[in-house]
Amino acid sequence: MTQHLRKGVFAAFLLAVVAGMTAMPVMASNATIDYGADAAPQLGVSGDVTIADHPMGNDSLTYNNDNGEWTALPADVNTSVDNPFEFTASDVAFDDAGAFPHASDATALNASLWATDTSSSAGSMTVGETETAPGVGALSISTASQTSGDTAIASFDLTQTDVASPVTSDENKRYLQIVGDVNALDSGAAVNVQVVDADGDYYEAEINSSRSSGEDMIANATGEGVIYQAQLGTLTLNQVGDGTFNDIETVEVEVVDGNADVDISALNIDKMGTWDFGDQLIDTDDDDELESEQITEHKTGGPIAVSDLSTLGDTFSDAHIMDLTVPFVQTAEDLAPEDVSVEFTAADQYSNYESHFEGDFRFELRTAYDLSYSNLELTDEASVPATRYVSVEYAEGTGDTAFEDISSWSSISGSYDGVGADVSIDETVQPGTAMVVSFDYVITGDEQSALESAGAAMGPTGSSSGGLLGFIFSPLGMIVSGVTAFFAGKRKGVF
Repeated sequence: MTQHLRKGVFAAFLLAVVAGMTAMPVMASNATIDYGADAAPQLGVSGDVTIADHPMGNDSLTYNNDNGEWTALPADVNTSVDNPFEFTASDVAFDDAGAFPHASDATALNASLWATDTSSSAGSMTVGETETAPGVGALSISTASQTSGDTAIASFDLTQTDVASPVTSDENKRYLQIVGDVNALDSGAAVNVQVVDADGDYYEAEINSSRSSGEDMIANATGEGVIYQAQLGTLTLNQVGDGTFNDIETVEVEVVDGNADVDISALNIDKMGTWDFGDQLIDTDDDDELESEQITEHKTGGPIAVSDLSTLGDTFSDAHIMDLTVPFVQTAEDLAPEDVSVEFTAADQYSNYESHFEGDFRFELRTAYDLSYSNLELTDEASVPATRYVSVEYAEGTGDTAFEDISSWSSISGSYDGVGADVSIDETVQPGTAMVVSFDYVITGDEQSALESAGAAMGPTGSSSGGLLGFIFSPLGMIVSGVTAFFAGKRKGVF
């Protein structure tokens, strides 16, 4: 081939490539789209997910799937909620809950180690074992047929043979710690928890519907997830013996003047510190600013909500939280690559814009025995002015049908009425049902560059964005440049 012929062939090739820069559509994967760009779609499914069993120390949305494997929901915690992690304290399984007495292999949550006394009562008392949530063991104490004047007592003796672990030092510095559920409480009845020393002196805290406050009030109504923690020396000492509190030997639960039913999921009286159930953000001083407050008591019961699971104390580092409810958002960025198709094509018919952003996004919330959802909604936030949307369409129940084969679409473009407008696409999202949103809107060259900035150079685009220099420094451009250099070298005798 002559030199002139070689030059002619290469020139034709180069012209064909450059001409193709304004006509060739470019596909982009989910990993190469910058969803922080102004023109990026802001699609997302939001709602609340309740995880039946969440293991601490893992991703905040970790759950156990139907194959028995620990995995994380492909989504993010909705950080617009101040305290997004909600749970009931008595539904937390943690090692220290049943470790008392710590110096013994026995546990105070073992019903067989408790004795009952109803000799002064016409009623009856039952001490048994139950669960406050699946996997959370608890001690159950209940009475029946008691009326005013009746008393029933359940006693845990720290000196008995199977326990043999009285507390003999720093007695007043120890904390009475109780977590549990008050399932039933008769009007006029009281449940008194007493910590008794060797000669009968005792500290007492109570569950009593006639109380409204007080350091010695555990609760005053029925409710789940009651937390009570008080240092013994801050309570009033009831003198029966010498008036000096020495050698803790007994824990008693006394039900008087009626019936009650309580489940105790955690009990302790030999620690010199509290269990930290996490920090909540709350306005404590009416200055409209949120302060962080540690949760160590919850006398009213019910769920508690914390700002982050990492704020729970070391006691809970290996805990399992049952029925953890978390507000979440699953965005387009969370989708698997096969659930996203993005293409940039030339916008020749639009004088002010260079490309069409054409994107298909498939959402399908995972289903699992251990997951339940509420308040679900698929939404978008308009990324460009309404006049730039060529079409926005929605299809539900698509399964894994290829995007180009989906035939049943509903137009929703009329809902886009300005940049930043919130668009509700589906307020009846069903887990396990696939949903596809398809976009076509026009963008500038700069907007396309911003959208592509998450990935490497993508070669020729569907617009003239980047010009010849942009092409030269793209992978294909560098190949063409190398070929050009080769022929130039041949001409000059370099090769």
